[in-house]
Amino acid sequence: MSDGLSNTSSPSPANPRNESAHTSVSVVMPAYNEEENIERAVRASFDVLDEIPGEHEVVVVNDASTDSTLQILQRLSEEDSRLRVISLEQNTRMAGALKRGFREASKDAVLYVDSDCPVDMNELKRALPLFNSKDVVIGYRLKRREGFKRFLFTRVYNAFIRILFGLRVRDVNFAFKLFPRKVFDGMDIQARGSFIDAEILLEAARRGYQVTEFGVDYHPRTKGLSTMATFDIIPRILSEAWAYYRRQGRLPRQL
Repeated sequence: MSDGLSNTSSPSPANPRNESAHTSVSVVMPAYNEEENIERAVRASFDVLDEIPGEHEVVVVNDASTDSTLQILQRLSEEDSRLRVISLEQNTRMAGALKRGFREASKDAVLYVDSDCPVDMNELKRALPLFNSKDVVIGYRLKRREGFKRFLFTRVYNAFIRILFGLRVRDVNFAFKLFPRKVFDGMDIQARGSFIDAEILLEAARRGYQVTEFGVDYHPRTKGLSTMATFDIIPRILSEAWAYYRRQGRLPRQL
């Protein structure tokens, strides 16, 4: 007996992962004041997508940036029609931008990454062979290389999510997640803050999806400012986690 999502590291005969050879990918990025990073993130995405057979797209949701992020994106979209730019009029602190990006994604697989380039996009080529329409593939940081306070917060938060909900993943909020697009069909995501990652994984679990995890090298932000790297987000996360628990409870135990 075990709780929550089953974690797998290799395909089983009953669940072969041969779909990836024909998988089209939507890369979804939320972006807020990322003028120093966004062009590099978009170009890196296309550099890798160009090496993968299929029709792909990059969907960037500009979360009401006040710098030149939107102007850069508009220029890039004129160069490559596969870049789709959605611009929100009011800042949603990431969650609203993510939800809009997931709704707009049109390909078989949806890869959620941050726009400050935390992961080498070549990791997508490692993730796709693990992917099929029944699984969610997520990365976890092999070496965190960040301040002690943030490291401690992440460890405590991962443990909190596991204890409260039975969700057994190493790095709940890390922004490298590959989903089947259909996982979002009819999913009513309530989170308006950083609890969104956990809520999506929990809802996927309730729909019978499994998680495959793999380690990736993490590249800390070197340009721009993160609006999420602050302890001010903790009250909202706790509030949203408790509200979700009251609505849905713990994950059912699985054989």
